[in-house]
Amino acid sequence: MTMRRFFQVLIFTFFLHNQSAFAIPILSFNNANADVLYELEIGQTQEVELWISGLEQDDLGGFDIALSFDDTPISLLGASLASTLTDFDITSLLTFSTSLSLFGVSFAPDLSAQGDAFLLASMTFQALTTGTGTLGYDSVLLSDAFAGQLDVQAFTASFNVVPGNVNTINAPGSFGLVLMSLLLLIRREKSTTSYQAH
Repeated sequence: MTMRRFFQVLIFTFFLHNQSAFAIPILSFNNANADVLYELEIGQTQEVELWISGLEQDDLGGFDIALSFDDTPISLLGASLASTLTDFDITSLLTFSTSLSLFGVSFAPDLSAQGDAFLLASMTFQALTTGTGTLGYDSVLLSDAFAGQLDVQAFTASFNVVPGNVNTINAPGSFGLVLMSLLLLIRREKSTTSYQAH
């Protein structure tokens, strides 16, 4: 094996072994680790979960996340922080007409038992009118167990609201009513004519 080939194999092995060291935390909806699209009909509801993942190298010591959405096609029915956020000493969730604010901080000296991915919050939306809207981030601040800021990759969710099924009245039924009325009118006309003839 040449020296050059030896160094290539050594560098490749180093990067392969330490590949997760370059991972950064990911915020995504329904733990998809990608942008998500929801197709809804008017009146339908959709539960959306905000997950954090990619914590193989870091522990999450705090979060301050501001989300916003277009309230024309969708409406926020409710939101709650995950009940599993027991590592966090202070948490809050504030909802407004077109936005949400999530906050949490941990004072625990050891967060090593924390999972690599976990649920932060759940939200329920209702489709109001046809159109497209996006649930995205106004600001994101994540910190590790030592209050150091973490880089983050954040994915959005989109809602496409369509009219849905519309119940229609069958045209033959309407046509039958008109035809029946016309026949009754002709019969009445005949009976009036025959009555006058006597």
